[in-house]
Amino acid sequence: IEDAVLSGSDPNNSKRLLTDTQSNEFKTALEQHPLRFSFQDGNVEELCPLPEESVWVLNIKKGILSSLQNTMNTFETGQDLVETDVAGKCRTKYNLKQEGWRSVSIVKSKDINTCLNRHGYDTSMGYILYEVPSVKLQSIPIVKSSHQCEQKISTDGHMESVLCHEVDLFKPFSQGDSGAMTEVTQKLTFVSKSTGTTTRIAEVNRRDTLLFAQVHGEKTITSSKKQVQDKLKELCVTTENDIRPETPDLFAQLVILMKKLDATNIAEIYDDLKIPSYCLNNIQRAK
Repeated sequence: IEDAVLSGSDPNNSKRLLTDTQSNEFKTALEQHPLRFSFQDGNVEELCPLPEESVWVLNIKKGILSSLQNTMNTFETGQDLVETDVAGKCRTKYNLKQEGWRSVSIVKSKDINTCLNRHGYDTSMGYILYEVPSVKLQSIPIVKSSHQCEQKISTDGHMESVLCHEVDLFKPFSQGDSGAMTEVTQKLTFVSKSTGTTTRIAEVNRRDTLLFAQVHGEKTITSSKKQVQDKLKELCVTTENDIRPETPDLFAQLVILMKKLDATNIAEIYDDLKIPSYCLNNIQRAK
């Protein structure tokens, strides 16, 4: 990636874009590391990112590669198939829009509700994702989404242009097609090609897919241990006389914090709990 620029809308004129104050940092992060990937007949099979690549940068690059991906085995007829990209593992429909002498236009549509591996969760309960490909609904339908890309491919096989449009509408706060909505447009245009380029050979440290990388924050053990101790004391105080309505929520928060600790810190907290003076005014429930 070269010449990256981060822009934002002018508050006084929504049609005008202004260079963001963090554009230089954005440019540096996006252009700092190259991304090697396996591209087999239109399908992006694997990525080989460098260890120092930031997760958010990698997700942006995954989005770019996803728009270029086309897993059709022929351009002679439309196809329905399952495709894996940054949106998840989704049922995807390819329709031929226009076929000319020098290029063919294809519309790729995804049924977002059928997507697997799309969501990331960090809850107080342990869970295992249960994949049933025959079920058409794979996520809670509180978001109404539409995802469509139009690809123009030349007869010699290269992508001339891509125009993707996605709309996400949050149903609980909406009425009809109005409400809490996010609209994303992505456009890529082929400019030129070159031959005889060389690529620096480097060690492959890890392999990845096009799936969006979920991040739930760093697990800082020292601060989390103190947070667990504070949450235990809060539970101790609030349950001195009875179980309050907020008690289940406090307990859920406690479990989430405990998940971030290692065995040593949990053992230390357990030893503290065995001291009679730890929860002196609530000894019965502290047991």
